[in-house]
Amino acid sequence: MSADLGKRLTELRKNNQMTKEDLARKMSVKPKDVEKWEDGKDSPDGDQLIKLSQIYKMPIDEILLNFDTDGAFEQPKAQAQPVANHPANTNSAQNVKSFNWYAFPYPIFVVLVYLCIGFWFDVWHPTWLIILTIPIYYMMIAMLKTNNWYAFPYPILAVFVYLVMGFLFDAWHPAWLIILTIPIYYIFVAMNRAKGFKAKANIFPYPILCVIFYLAVGFDYNLWHPMWMIFLTIPVYYMIVNMIKSQ
Repeated sequence: MSADLGKRLTELRKNNQMTKEDLARKMSVKPKDVEKWEDGKDSPDGDQLIKLSQIYKMPIDEILLNFDTDGAFEQPKAQAQPVANHPANTNSAQNVKSFNWYAFPYPIFVVLVYLCIGFWFDVWHPTWLIILTIPIYYMMIAMLKTNNWYAFPYPILAVFVYLVMGFLFDAWHPAWLIILTIPIYYIFVAMNRAKGFKAKANIFPYPILCVIFYLAVGFDYNLWHPMWMIFLTIPVYYMIVNMIKSQ
């Protein structure tokens, strides 16, 4: 991260009449983290930039100004003064940005596909499942725009896969086990955001993985016994984690 971006973050904080401690409290980080950002020794990640944009009530692009991908600050190039509120200038600026996927008529496209398959091949069921992809589509756009993996529609995707497995392959059981992966997904997202082995290892969803493994082996191979012994490894896991991090 460049020192110029650090100065920009310092300027924004002071303009909003906040101390480093105030900003750290609102950002749920340590004051030392804020100090590193402003000294140019570290930079906020994607989720933290989103929080900064919410705190300062401005777009992320406006916070970063003209910083390139390498973190270096580029001075704005000399250009003619734009005409204020000129529609042509506004449209051209918008055209430079990536395609607006929110404007794509995905719901209409899905309905057309559903009707075509239904009328031509008489496969109304389970083709109706394609309707479930509509919220997935918009949530995927939100995730890609904000780089926020919490916005990824994993629960809807899991239900979609479960229904497909059930209707197409009559595999309602044990396909329902995929529902148990929903909390695992969010735990892994939190794990990815955590810093250091201590935080990551303690967030790791080992108990849930044990439950899924136990149920899968039990239902598929009827090995309820002695596989229940896997639950005895849960306290062992956390003892090992604590032992390693204390070294």
